[in-house]
Parts: sequence; structure tokens; C-alpha cells
Amino acid sequence: MTETYNSSPFSFDELVHIFHYLPPESLAKCSQVCRDWCQAAQVGSLWKRHCLQRWNFCHLGKLKPGERTWKRYFVARDKIETGVATGRPGLDYVCKTLRGHNSQVTDVVFLTTNGIYDEEIVDNNAYPIIASCSQDKSVCVWNVREGKSLWRKWSHEASVTSLEVIAHNSIFASGDVEGRIKLWEVSSGVPTALQGSHADVITTMQCGNNVIGKDQGDCSSRLLMVGFRDGCVKMWDTRITANPQLELMGQFGLSYLKLQADHLLATGSRFESTTKMFDIRYLVPDSWKGPELRSLRHPSDATVSCLCWVPTKQNHLIAGYNNGDIVLWNGNNGQLVHCFKGHAGDVSCVCSLESTAVSAGHDHTVRLWDLNSLENVQIHKDHIGPVTGLYVDAYRAISCSRDYSIRTYCWTRTGSSSSRSLDSKYTLLGGSLQRAGNGFEKVVCDYSACVGMANDVLKAYSFQM
Repeated sequence: MTETYNSSPFSFDELVHIFHYLPPESLAKCSQVCRDWCQAAQVGSLWKRHCLQRWNFCHLGKLKPGERTWKRYFVARDKIETGVATGRPGLDYVCKTLRGHNSQVTDVVFLTTNGIYDEEIVDNNAYPIIASCSQDKSVCVWNVREGKSLWRKWSHEASVTSLEVIAHNSIFASGDVEGRIKLWEVSSGVPTALQGSHADVITTMQCGNNVIGKDQGDCSSRLLMVGFRDGCVKMWDTRITANPQLELMGQFGLSYLKLQADHLLATGSRFESTTKMFDIRYLVPDSWKGPELRSLRHPSDATVSCLCWVPTKQNHLIAGYNNGDIVLWNGNNGQLVHCFKGHAGDVSCVCSLESTAVSAGHDHTVRLWDLNSLENVQIHKDHIGPVTGLYVDAYRAISCSRDYSIRTYCWTRTGSSSSRSLDSKYTLLGGSLQRAGNGFEKVVCDYSACVGMANDVLKAYSFQM
């Protein structure tokens, strides 16, 4: 029989110092040796060091001295990310089909935060919540892990086209083809109509902090920007349901709104070659400057198909076009920095992470671009149909396609190089979908779940915590 000793020849401080040199796997094993080693191996600073070395960003600001949350955080996050990397059906994730809409689902958003989880989520195993809308005029809220509808409402009188989160876990907005907008309470499903809307199709919505007016310092003041098909953009303080406070004109056929730093707004249209930049702080009546800053026109008059800001390059914007071009623009002077070529046909989506851009197109490919060297780093050809959706965060990238597949990639670094590459992992499997319709049109993710939007259903993949 093996005897377990509860004493050690080393002092507590000496053990902690020694354990400082151990990797997480060895540190976990040391906690099983004896009581003294277990106590030393639980010290928060040891696990905090491993968390920050591995991820650089950890939302654990509410920790109290003596708590062991850093270890729980590491173990829980490592388990999910290992599952995301291996993707074994039934072991790493479970799949649910969310049925309830009677016609095409047009949009889906996460209502819970999609940031890397904090200590409350790790402790409480919180359940991700999403909202979806459809051409059947309905808005629905779902518990992703259980695959159940929390509520479904038919408050709109026309097809619902767009959703936007106002405050996570609390309020979101929906817009329809007749220009009507409603604010929804997540918990109760009670709608409130915004007044003074616009008699045209709502194509896109974006929300940010209010940077204009007297209450711009009030964190509860949120500005909802709504884009209409005729190019009009109207803006509401979401605490006030009366008429919109501000409006501006973008392009006819307005398709995209992208906000940076809560005041720089980029607008684009899939029917025009020009992207416009606005500073919404200059919309107030007493401003001596006009809100429009730049018009960024493609040199060959290709039309805009997607937009994203580059967070690591001040006021730089990436635009994808229907001819396959991806253009990096300098919004400070309106100059074209570089035109990336490689896609054939529409660039359906583009995302930026640090000095890297990821794009997807109707040519069935996902491509990686280095924004410093201005080179094409990788080409992935895992899909056999047009790639229609893309999600990118600091750990992974997820793509979806009209071939009814969702592909998972994980970031890797080569040696000491700071450049990134994507390691193609697996296709998420979840049973057959009815082969009518166009396949997956959008994919959204949070820290532990992935949801694909296809025809009149949603496919939800929940990774084990």
C-alpha cells in the first residue's frame, strides 16, 4: 500500500518558488502528491502566470486575494480550446438543431457576451443565449446548449431582416423590410417600437457608445445606427424611443455599416464602388465640420462586398470587392495602401486580427493576408461551395459555406516568428440538413459555442466545459 505523506522537506515559499518553473501539466500533477504540495500548487500567481503567458488576455478583474479562480480559469479554458482543436463529436461538442421559424432565417446574434469568458462563467457554467429573426416576421431567443426556444414573438408586421445587440444579456434591436425597429427585453420578450423610422428596407444596424450630445459620458447611453436601402442612416439614443436624433445619407443600396472607436463610421453598398467614411461627432447642429471625411473609390469601379476596420492601424479600413480584390485603405488621407489579389469573384467576408487579415470568397477559398508584408500567406480549399460566413478571434477562425459545411481552424505560430498561420482542423458534423435552400449563410461564435444559419433552421454546436 502506498503511503501519502502530508509533510515536505521544503517550506511553503520554497515549494512555490520551485513550482514557478513547472509547466501547467506538471503543476497539476504536483497538487496530487500530498497536502503541502497541493496547497503550494494552488497559489494564484502560479496559474495567473500560465494564463497570461498562454493567452495574454484574461477577464478576471473581480478576483479577491486568496481565491483560486486562476486555476479554474486555466483548466476550464484549456478544456474548451482542446475540444475546439480536436472536434470529436459527442466528446468535445454536442450538436442541436434549432427549429421554430417557418421560413428563411435572415440574421442571428449572440445576446450573451462573446468575449473570452470571465470567472463567473467558469464557475457557473453559464448558458449562451442567441436571438434569430426570419422572413416569417418572427423574432426568437434560444438557449444554445439545451437547444430550446426561450420565447418567440410575431410583433413585426413584415419580414425581419436585421438584429443588433444594444446591451448584452439585456436589450437587442430588430428591423424589418418596412423600416420598423423594435427594442426587445431579453428576459421577458417585451418589445418597444422606435418612433420616426423610415419607409424603406432596413439592411444593416450597428450599435456603439453615444459620443454626441450632453450625455456622451453616460455609459448607459447607446447610439443605434440603422441603415436603409435608399442610403439613409438614422441614429437613436436607445434610452429614448421618440424620433431619431441624427441622420446622414450614405450610398444608394446601403448594405454595410462598420463602426470604429464609437465615432468613425464606414458605409458601403454592394451596388457601388465607393466606401464612405463619416465622423458622427460632426453631425451635431453646431459643428463647424461636415461629417463626411473620405470617399474611397475602387480604381476599377468594382462594387463593395464586405468591410472591416483594422484595429492595429489607426483609421485603416479593408474592403472586399465583387471582382475578388481586397483593398487596404488609409482613412487618414484616403489613399489606397495596397490591393490584394487572389480571390476569383465576390469576396464574401473579411476580418482583421492584429496585423493579419482573413478573407473568404465565392471561389470556395479562405485566405490569409499579412498586412505588414502585404503578402498572401495561406490559401485553404476545404469547402466545395461559396464561403459565405467567417468568424475570427484570437484563438480560432470558423468559416461556413453553401455546401452545408462549417470548417474550424486554429491559429499557430512558427518558431519565434510573430507571423500567424491557420491550421485547418475539421468540419463540424451535426446530421444532415434538408438539401433545399442555399446552405449556410452566416456563422456566429462565442467562447464555447458556434451557430450556423441555414435555410429555416440553426445548427448549434456547444463545446464541453
